[in-house]
Amino acid sequence: MKKVYAVDVRSEAIRKANKEVLGAHFAMGSAIDLPFKNEIFDKVILFEVIEHIPIKGERTALSEANRILKPGGFLVISVPKTVF
Repeated sequence: MKKVYAVDVRSEAIRKANKEVLGAHFAMGSAIDLPFKNEIFDKVILFEVIEHIPIKGERTALSEANRILKPGGFLVISVPKTVF
């Protein structure tokens, strides 16, 4: 059985998501302090997240993602396209 979990730092976003999205589980937290046990997810997806993490917090976020991934799990990261 597949389950979807999502994390947000804003309580109002969690309340709204719980009302509007059926079948997913929402939790308060951040990418640098994920509220999950070690090695429980097959996939961790960080869509448009890394660019919002405080400077020098990126390594912590990646370590947290790795911590909650099962061995052999997949980490998917997306960042906005930047044109220089």
